[in-house]
Amino acid sequence: MSMEKTYRYILSNQKRYLAELFPLLQCKSISPLPQYKNDLLTCANMMKALMENIGLKASVFETDGNPIVFGETLQRKGLPTILFYGHYDVQPEGDLSKWESDPYKPEVRDGKIFARGAGDNKGQFFANLKGLEAYQATHDDLPVNVKFLCEGEEENGSRSLLPFVKSHKSLLKADVTIWSDSNIHASGRPMLILGLKGICYVKFTAHGPTRDIHSMYAPVLENPVWTLIRLFSELKDKNDKVNIPGFYFGALQPGEAEKKVIRDIPADLTSFKKDWQVDSLLGAENPEEFYTRYIYSPTLNIGCINAGLIEGAKNIVPSVATAFVDMRLVPGQNSQKIIQSLRDYVKALGFGNVEIEARGDNASFTPMDNPFVEILKNILKDVWNKEPVILPGLGGSGPFNVFNECLEAPCIMLPYAYPDQHDHGPNESMSIEGLMLGIQTCATIINRFQKNQPH
Repeated sequence: MSMEKTYRYILSNQKRYLAELFPLLQCKSISPLPQYKNDLLTCANMMKALMENIGLKASVFETDGNPIVFGETLQRKGLPTILFYGHYDVQPEGDLSKWESDPYKPEVRDGKIFARGAGDNKGQFFANLKGLEAYQATHDDLPVNVKFLCEGEEENGSRSLLPFVKSHKSLLKADVTIWSDSNIHASGRPMLILGLKGICYVKFTAHGPTRDIHSMYAPVLENPVWTLIRLFSELKDKNDKVNIPGFYFGALQPGEAEKKVIRDIPADLTSFKKDWQVDSLLGAENPEEFYTRYIYSPTLNIGCINAGLIEGAKNIVPSVATAFVDMRLVPGQNSQKIIQSLRDYVKALGFGNVEIEARGDNASFTPMDNPFVEILKNILKDVWNKEPVILPGLGGSGPFNVFNECLEAPCIMLPYAYPDQHDHGPNESMSIEGLMLGIQTCATIINRFQKNQPH
């Protein structure tokens, strides 16, 4: 069925799309900070209204955390079902002095929408909503069942998502899950991303004296910062290998199909070095090694150590030191077993007085030979007029496992944002061109899904 009428409809409505998206971007739906609970509820209701405005039956579900918004078309038996997932919550804006405009007053400059959440993830989820709207406005019949699931905790660990999915499996039942997040490849080619790593979030707390004490007493007082430094020196060896017993047990390695697509990923590593202002990539000096490690190497990273005051001289033995560690996991690793092994290892090393708070999620990759991969690859090629890049996984983490294992609706990520979107950073943006191509992509998926439905 021709899509020309649909594409013309989409192009003619660009101005309206921006007018409808901007109020969503103005909402401070910041999930990592507790003072924005009311804003998150407001944003959830705004998302529900957007769904209802395109004819979906929509509801806002309360959870133990932030609300989840669900909408669906009239469900007809015998038709394939697509579930579009996304999130309406955002990261804090960070240092406002580094923003060229107010992060919650969307502004268009150089063909881009600048605002917090423009790319991650309100703009990209909005594109899929508008793709359905455009298809319905230009066709008499909908050839598939379509569902939308939008949560409010993705930027804070998606804690409520798995319990919600477990208790609403019938409502969410689908053949495939499509998640538009992240960004297209730096070469300008669209991407299919087939998985995300798992993660263990760990907070370490070491205690010293009951209060900060003058450092002249350092010879006779245990310094909690040194406690953490000595502990962390035991967690990895000089070759960057994690020493936690059983850490690598079951870790997935790439097969021949995965190795081939990794070799096909276009990459100029000098651009990474220039952007990050580093001289070394820890030995990953060619694209194949770089992406193999990026996708398939589990690791342990220290995000921050905090004690005392940074500004000004303060010669003290601090009373407490905390540190945040993230362990990125690949399929086959068990986050809960690794957390327990970490606890046991820390105790065996003699650091039993260091407090550990931890939680984790497992990794999940959709297999390369999943039939939906080829369908979506061909759609991207036709809409974007470029050969897609396939990534077996990303180095980041997210709830792929919820859809792949719990719901059994394989998840595939289709980014619409451009590589310079600056998600999580200052001056986050969404290219208008990417937004429009995303709307076209979603409409085309709806058009082609039925006749290409795997059997």
